[in-house]
Amino acid sequence: MAEARGAAGLALLLRALSGGDGQVQWMDEAPAAPELRPVLTDTHLLLPETLHANDRLAAVAHAAAHRMFSTPHQPAAGLRPISQIVIGSLEDARVEHLLAERLPGVRRWFLRGLQQHRAEGLGFADLLARMSRALWDEGWVDPNPWVHKARDSVREVVATQGWTNAAALRRVGAVLANDLGQMRVRLDLATYAEPTAYRDDNSWLWQHEATSTDAQALEAAPANPRPDSGQAAPAIPESPRIWTYPEWDHRTHHLRANWCTVLEHVVGVAACPPLQHREGATPLLRLPWARRHRQRVRRQLHGEALDLEACVRFAADRRQGSVDEPRLFQRQVRRRVSAAVLVLLDLSASTGDALPGGSSMLSLEKQAARLLAHAATVQGRRVAVHGFSSDTRHAVAYQHLLDFGEPLAEAEARLQAAVPRHSTRLGAALRHAAALLAVQPAEQRLLLVLTDGAPSDIDVADPRYLVEDARHAVREARRRGVELACLATDPQAEAALGRMFGRRYIRIVQTPERLPAQLVALHERLAR
Repeated sequence: MAEARGAAGLALLLRALSGGDGQVQWMDEAPAAPELRPVLTDTHLLLPETLHANDRLAAVAHAAAHRMFSTPHQPAAGLRPISQIVIGSLEDARVEHLLAERLPGVRRWFLRGLQQHRAEGLGFADLLARMSRALWDEGWVDPNPWVHKARDSVREVVATQGWTNAAALRRVGAVLANDLGQMRVRLDLATYAEPTAYRDDNSWLWQHEATSTDAQALEAAPANPRPDSGQAAPAIPESPRIWTYPEWDHRTHHLRANWCTVLEHVVGVAACPPLQHREGATPLLRLPWARRHRQRVRRQLHGEALDLEACVRFAADRRQGSVDEPRLFQRQVRRRVSAAVLVLLDLSASTGDALPGGSSMLSLEKQAARLLAHAATVQGRRVAVHGFSSDTRHAVAYQHLLDFGEPLAEAEARLQAAVPRHSTRLGAALRHAAALLAVQPAEQRLLLVLTDGAPSDIDVADPRYLVEDARHAVREARRRGVELACLATDPQAEAALGRMFGRRYIRIVQTPERLPAQLVALHERLAR
């Protein structure tokens, strides 16, 4: 099976085992981290590149088992995290056994990974690992009473109903989770990772309840949002690149390694005519905002002031009889500063809401980005326009609408095709944008964010959590030489945005229609 362990071969294996569609991609990450686990989505299985070759086969088989026998996106309302994890672990065992009944050869793939666990350790992850092995390895005896109870309870269900009754095993999981609570076994979500390397994190199984703000935004968004009135062709999605980033937990003062998954899309667009010249673009293009550095030039024949160092040297040379041309002045000249500007658009569902004037926040974001990109290109600056939205920490969508060095005409069609959806997990998007910007060959790097309010996501209840994470991401970016600023339209978000970016680097636009002009003005202030 060695030839099947590349991504393409594993994808074929996934489709063969499950009988459905599915892609396999590697997660791109800088430092290898042992706690990084596979992630299953509706379209992809994301595998860590550090996953052992033998575990890759088990991971694909496990994902296929979920696809065949699990119910995805089950409501998580009312379940504590510890209950979700224990129930999810029993579901892992259930679907693996069902697959092994059909395809006995996969049994050894699962056992090879589970037999890495030992009968030691009393922490939450340790007990879960021991239970997982006990439910598979018939010849292994674990002395722990909780593991023993788990094994007996599952055997009792399977003896009468087989592995098909997910509801019965869910009830067993709820009892076992309650027992762990009674035993005072602590679950630390900041550091917890699935203990079995080949198993995914079970995010595919659960649907977390949306916060009220997100729920309203999602209900208000049309099922199939239409692009702006330029009749752009629909976007042609390409397979995303997968990146993982940390996330800051302000409650534990802990940076959760590889916590967020960014799905990076370079959006392809079908043939679309370029946009016509828009009224109001010309005044912005004429703004003198290509700042230049003042640079002092010494040893000049003419200038505004004497160059004292040159005068002393000239006097010394004349005494020695070696007199050159008297270059005794200095003057200041301006030179253009090389700059790279990345405009990051909030593409969340709420940006599609209608404004009093009939437009939407997203349409104004697009107009502002378009005009700034025109102006930057005319002035010789490198510019990019990207967008983001999120659907929990496992799916932060990041779209390249215009990349550095690309013709602007191509981006106009992409901008029209961008549609609002989901939520606003800003920190992960900032980390990815800053990483892209930091490698640009420029003396000045600016990251300008356009949004309608504070960050949010449907799997986060604490209103401070994503604000503090974004603040941490901003600090990281500034240490890397990237300057950041934000333009927003929600006055109620001013305190949160000021906390994230610093009050000097935010601007609240009271009249949304002024967003394009305010973006140019903000850049004018920040450009050196």
